Amino acid sequence: LEENYKKYSDITRADDVISQKVTINYLATLTQSIKFTDEKLKEEEKKVIEAQNDLIKKQIKRKSLEILKEKEMERVRKEEERIEQIRNDEFALYA
Repeated sequence: LEENYKKYSDITRADDVISQKVTINYLATLTQSIKFTDEKLKEEEKKVIEAQNDLIKKQIKRKSLEILKEKEMERVRKEEERIEQIRNDEFALYA
């Protein structure tokens, strides 16, 4: 769009008044299109940034849950080992 704007921005190249008016109208339309496209681009960039931030938050939450799960599994394993050791000690006492 910007290339077309640059291409037609020199209205002195137009031969007559009608061509100049058509060129001016075309340039106005191009200007509006450029502004609209820029606004849409900015909105989409904001959406991308929000999605990236959301992804980062979810990754942090997932990693935190994985760490908690690992710690809980380790605690359960240690508790089972402790109970097994107590049983082994009792068997050794009565044997």
